[in-house]
Amino acid sequence: MRQIHRRILASTVFVIILAAIGLIAQRYSSIDLLLRYESSLREFVRNKPVQSWVISFVLYACLSLIPGTVGKAFVCGWVFGFWPATILVDVALTLAALLTFFVSRFLLRDALESRFGPYLEVFRRKSESNVGFYLLMLRLLHTPFSFLNYVAGATNVVSTKTFW
Repeated sequence: MRQIHRRILASTVFVIILAAIGLIAQRYSSIDLLLRYESSLREFVRNKPVQSWVISFVLYACLSLIPGTVGKAFVCGWVFGFWPATILVDVALTLAALLTFFVSRFLLRDALESRFGPYLEVFRRKSESNVGFYLLMLRLLHTPFSFLNYVAGATNVVSTKTFW
């Protein structure tokens, strides 16, 4: 019983943090705001490149946890340039995907099983023979990543190494 309370508390804290990040991002993520502060933003990046990259990395990874936040990669490319932004986006998306995978595996598994059990069973059945190939094909076929991350985490078929 105590473990259930701990899971509920951890899930609630996770949802509250995501909602706060989403609300802050919605308020401060307009193109007009970025254009208004472009010169000071570029000066900050020029003067403190490592600090600005780390801040952008954390913001990008957190915003990637919220489905529907678009345009982040374009802004990173605009601010940092193509190759630094490519590395930032790739690593941050991988971290966000692993985080949702772990949240699904350790906090939300029971809730997902009770609500989407038949769908998870289809995923298990189809992916048993070659889970890496099946997961790769679903990613290449543009299955919504947030959905796929939670499904892969809720099933025991996908190992962390294969998911990564």
